[in-house]
Amino acid sequence: MTQISVDKDFLEELADTKLRVLQEEIEEILVKWAYDDIDQLLSDAKTGILEEAEDDAVCLRNLVAKRDNLVQFKTAIDKDNSEGEGGRPEYPQGDQWTALILAAKEELLSLRDDWDGEGAQQVKESTFWRAVRFLRSLQAFVQQQQSAPLLELPDIFPRPNGDILIQWKTDQFQLVVTIPEDESKPAVYYGKGDAENVTKGTVTFAKLPQIYVNCVQMFS
Repeated sequence: MTQISVDKDFLEELADTKLRVLQEEIEEILVKWAYDDIDQLLSDAKTGILEEAEDDAVCLRNLVAKRDNLVQFKTAIDKDNSEGEGGRPEYPQGDQWTALILAAKEELLSLRDDWDGEGAQQVKESTFWRAVRFLRSLQAFVQQQQSAPLLELPDIFPRPNGDILIQWKTDQFQLVVTIPEDESKPAVYYGKGDAENVTKGTVTFAKLPQIYVNCVQMFS
């Protein structure tokens, strides 16, 4: 396997950027429900005090887990660089997308059944690698386009039913792609722009990259 060095400062900058985005999304949910304490919101959603906050509670729990994992990832970077030759850790085919996938792999595949305390299923390796194949095919597809849109890094979340949710959220648009745990089912997508323009549906994996490009062009 080819080993390519990745600059420590680049990885730390990437992690810091993702941490800022995660914290903004966490605060957005807290403000929406007028809470200051994450644990209290999660508890009230679980007990039914906040009857309509279940989806936000799942999202919040995932955001907090992702934030904590990124903090651990930064710590590991510092450790690797302090121990490695020349202060540069090595990753397979190193780039920012590889760093994202490695972090998601560590997070998602470490989950076990009932990871949310409410009976959630663990994420299967087969589901994770289908998500990775989609992301890599999206990279390749965008790179081949003459007028390709900027390919933003997404957030990757586990769903309680074993699906994987991949989300792009910018000032112009939001796109959510769900990779189903059931391999016989198509992927599901939902895109929305600032003006409440919405596109959604099911699609084969081969056509998913075009959906991303369409949403960027439609809502930007």
